[in-house]
Amino acid sequence: MKIIFSIFLIALSIGAIAIAGALEGSAGQIGITIARIVDGDTVRATGDDGKPYTIRLASIDAPEKAQTFGKEAAAALAKMATGKHGRLEFVETDRYGRTVGMVTLDDNALNINYWMVSTGNAHYYEKYSKWMERGQAEKFKAAYQEAARRRVGLWLDVAPVMPEEFRKEKRQG
Repeated sequence: MKIIFSIFLIALSIGAIAIAGALEGSAGQIGITIARIVDGDTVRATGDDGKPYTIRLASIDAPEKAQTFGKEAAAALAKMATGKHGRLEFVETDRYGRTVGMVTLDDNALNINYWMVSTGNAHYYEKYSKWMERGQAEKFKAAYQEAARRRVGLWLDVAPVMPEEFRKEKRQG
């Protein structure tokens, strides 16, 4: 069983490296069409190259589906992005083999990562934003603070729990 799992991890790593290489080879961007929403910070898309991509939206953390406002966050993303064409800017490949990146829609030049934060549908994930240029990180942080000040989206909850904490509590039982 350990051998099969090891082979799986190696295959997953090779696939992730191939995707990263393909994206980096094209200045780190590729055209995509968003096929469906997995949750409030993950989408499935088809690249203009015909390949499928699971994309974890960089620098944000949306509530989990089982968490307060989780279903609403996923629904907001679905309404905004499903079926639309845009550009994926590659950031990295995460430990689950997902492509982590920024997605900007073609029809309105909307960065959906930023939109999710500014509308209160996701938290700004500062911990995983070290790759951002300073001005971009400050813009995300300001949008996050403004959404909290306006009490929109997940901020309707008096004390919203960070998804990272929710996941940790769930693991600990």
